[in-house]
Amino acid sequence: MRPSKPRTKFHSCGVVYRQLLTDLLTNRIHDGDDAAKLESLVAKHFGSRFAVTIPMARVGIYLCLRYFLKPKQSVLQSPYTLAEVVNMTICAGGIPLFADVEKHNAHLDASKLEYREDIGAMLITHLHGIPAEMTKLLSFARSRGIPVIEDAAQSAGAVYDGRYVGTIGDAGVLSFGMLKQLNSLYGGMVLTDDTRLVEFLRGELAAYSSIPRRTLLDKLLYLFRLHLLSANPMFTCFTFPLLRHGVLHDVTWINNIVAVELDVRIKREIDSWYRHQMSPC
Repeated sequence: MRPSKPRTKFHSCGVVYRQLLTDLLTNRIHDGDDAAKLESLVAKHFGSRFAVTIPMARVGIYLCLRYFLKPKQSVLQSPYTLAEVVNMTICAGGIPLFADVEKHNAHLDASKLEYREDIGAMLITHLHGIPAEMTKLLSFARSRGIPVIEDAAQSAGAVYDGRYVGTIGDAGVLSFGMLKQLNSLYGGMVLTDDTRLVEFLRGELAAYSSIPRRTLLDKLLYLFRLHLLSANPMFTCFTFPLLRHGVLHDVTWINNIVAVELDVRIKREIDSWYRHQMSPC
């Protein structure tokens, strides 16, 4: 049975293309205060004291770990995550310390956490829109003075005990990637009530370069292709049969179309592409 629509797609409208193209052509892409307005709106909506725009969620994780960690400290985290999230721990100067996960949802299993004196932070990932068991995890961390960072890149809007995930720990990271719950061309947000963390984040981000106009144009063209291939009848008549054929017959070039985050090499420094600022417009 063929599906009538894709499971995930970018939800937007023509105004996105029109506004971005206008800003690119009039050289206004690095002007304006829309990013600051977004920070204010996001902080208010999620109930966080502060919100800071970041170029990617993984950059937010990296910077938060830089802030909380002391040299050679470990980060208690799940092994069920992207390799690049693990790399953010390494790039921040930390040592990944993998803990066991729950069988039914792959979240950190609070009953199997073991304390070590070198633990400098705990990274809790909320997977697939489902909140982790924060009460037990926070109890473990708080009783030992361990800062908690929530990776809510896949779960923006999920609620645990009356609070949005990302606002329960010491810091929370949201993603605005093209296929996330709150989607855009790129970007993310760090939520926190910690004034000093905000000062640290803004200081670090101020040293990053502005995103190149060519990069934004490339992202816009990628978005257009994504829109085209996930729109009906294109998706039902062409895209899905092609992808299905690739999976069933192991056609590499087709499977590579949807293959992402396959690089598992260890990194000691974050990619230069990560070191850029969100466009303020």
